[in-house]
Amino acid sequence: MDVKKSFEILRLEPDASIENLKLAYKDMVNVWHPDRFLHNPRLKEKAEKQLQEINQAYEIALAFMSSDAKDGLKDEIDTAEKPSQSRPDTKADRKPSMSFPSMPGWLVRFLARSVDGVIFASMLGYVEAFRLFQHPVVGWPIYIFAGTLLWAFVEANLLSSIGTTPGKWLLGIRVITHQGNKPVLLEAFKRSMGVWWYGLGAGCAPLMPFMMVVNCVRVMKNHPTTWDRKGRFIVTLRPRGYLKTPVSLAIVVGGCLLLILLWKEQQKVFGDSKHRVQAPPTQTHKRDGTLMPDVPPTNLDIPALPFSQSPSDPARLDNLTKLNNDYFEFVRRQFVSCASTEICRPDHDEALMRQTLLSAYALCGGGCDDLDLLPDGLRYIGLTGTVQRVKLIFRAIDDGYGLEFEGRALGIYNPTDVNKAQSRFAELIQDISRKQYQAEEPKLLAFINDYKYLSEDQYRQRPAMIQRMMTEKKRRNQEETAKRIRSQHQLELRRQHIQSGEIPIANLDDAKWYYQPVDGIPMIYNPPLLPLTTDVQQPYYMVGGDIDGMDQEKGIYYRVGVKNQDMTFHFRFRIGEKIESRQFRVGQHVSLVGKLIDIFPYMTKGQDVRYMPVFEACFIE
Repeated sequence: MDVKKSFEILRLEPDASIENLKLAYKDMVNVWHPDRFLHNPRLKEKAEKQLQEINQAYEIALAFMSSDAKDGLKDEIDTAEKPSQSRPDTKADRKPSMSFPSMPGWLVRFLARSVDGVIFASMLGYVEAFRLFQHPVVGWPIYIFAGTLLWAFVEANLLSSIGTTPGKWLLGIRVITHQGNKPVLLEAFKRSMGVWWYGLGAGCAPLMPFMMVVNCVRVMKNHPTTWDRKGRFIVTLRPRGYLKTPVSLAIVVGGCLLLILLWKEQQKVFGDSKHRVQAPPTQTHKRDGTLMPDVPPTNLDIPALPFSQSPSDPARLDNLTKLNNDYFEFVRRQFVSCASTEICRPDHDEALMRQTLLSAYALCGGGCDDLDLLPDGLRYIGLTGTVQRVKLIFRAIDDGYGLEFEGRALGIYNPTDVNKAQSRFAELIQDISRKQYQAEEPKLLAFINDYKYLSEDQYRQRPAMIQRMMTEKKRRNQEETAKRIRSQHQLELRRQHIQSGEIPIANLDDAKWYYQPVDGIPMIYNPPLLPLTTDVQQPYYMVGGDIDGMDQEKGIYYRVGVKNQDMTFHFRFRIGEKIESRQFRVGQHVSLVGKLIDIFPYMTKGQDVRYMPVFEACFIE
């Protein structure tokens, strides 16, 4: 569809404004909206086709009116409308178009999606995502399923944020809503999931070619795809440079070759490692009638240990050789610092844990830098990832012992929570065994065994610590309660003396209690008009500010300034009969409680007349 045809469909002149274009588009959509013909399937189908044509015309006209090539397209329209008036040598003078031979729309859309898929799959391969799908037969289908599903989330974010994807940008494809706007995130996500489900067969590799063919046929027949029809999306094709199509083809071909090379390299690594010795399965022991997970046996010198075992067991004496390293000392110090807390869970330092594994347990012979000599677990996950997994195991051990020993001491013991922690521990140990650490696995399990002894020993001491802490806490609470009672009694006695007049008011808190004043600052900002009424003179007010002068007209009055942002307001006060005569210096801050007795006018430096309230102070601090 050309520009001239677009303006004819929208019933507009080529020199119409964008505002007129939008109004015409809205009118046409209201007339041909399919929802108006729900009672007649034939008219509804006709309206859908007409609306699709209107949307395409609107997109082309809008691009014409807002693009830099508007002048050139305008010439083409004028030439088509008035061939007799056009210059005969115009077309001859123009340079030949630098465009690639035309491609059908369905092929352009398929090529754009292929570019996106190859780029995203290459990125996954670059970050070694292949290692998650190592099976030589079912690895590819699982990788395709996971990759296409993950791309749906990435594509939705790209369409909602920048409005395009690499493939669509390269081939001049644009996806907009039926209102001509960029889709929001939820709309884009629904469309991407529709493409994944209806266009790619939910990532099922055997079904994917069939679904692609079905949708290509629909596009060839100028029918909207299922996801575009349900979401009411519009897909437009714009002119593209002659280099963009060959570049797209080169990206697809090169990306496929790169994926094949990455996959072969991964399968080579998998073939070298699949004959290695697998870690033994975990075992379970019973204690008090409940199943307790065990650490798999590491070697003949380090037997398998139950999750909870008495620290006085004779077998423990054979495993104390490495319990005095820096890491375990670090953990002991944390338990000491928990003497005043009810729940103690030590923080595990990954850097110190890493150093202990390399030095005290000789993991990798003291260094894990040579990747070629490492087992799969350390090669793919790395020493950092291994330390993080051991850290999770330590936390599960601490949770199990803490919930048991601390829970009993605090009276909140819950067997279900303990069993969950034990199950979590067993799962993590199995995870260590599945990571194919081979010769390094006994060293990791020895570290875990030793920490179990240490953790159990520390948590068995926790009930006595908690008992002492609770006793001390109860004593402190009793002392604080008695102190509060004495203070409250003294305060009540003092207030009784103030009420009877035996002692004067000595501080602002006493004045607030005795007079119950209201906030007088709003009255300073907006003084009442004269004459003063009883309702404003009756309460006591509390005000404060800085002394900035004294007036001796009809008695001694002090002027106080109150700053409010960039302005300063004033009020005056005089000393009441209940207060001894005092002197105040300029700049001194005062807080007073008193009654409103007058409104005093004054002139500002800008010759503005303002009013300040006048208070008689009953208390000044």
